[in-house]
Amino acid sequence: MEPKEYKIKFLESVDKKDLPRIPKKERETIKKAIAERLKTDPANRGEALRYGLKGYRRLKVGKCRVVYQINVIQYLVTVVSIKYRKDVYKKKIKSV
Repeated sequence: MEPKEYKIKFLESVDKKDLPRIPKKERETIKKAIAERLKTDPANRGEALRYGLKGYRRLKVGKCRVVYQINVIQYLVTVVSIKYRKDVYKKKIKSV
């Protein structure tokens, strides 16, 4: 039996603020990485975050970091932030 695929959801702030600030070529690479890596086994693809970001995970894609949460009951991955490494942990990430 094949593992069930997770649905990927982007917060509105990711679509309106984070992604437009990233060059188009990198943006496409990030979207492809999210689709390939997070749909089947998101818990083992990214690293768990700690301290104020406990409950979130991150995926490295080049110089960017994709921060996401997993809902195993609904098979849903919610992308909450996509930023360059130098910026991603500066502000508290808005919860889902």
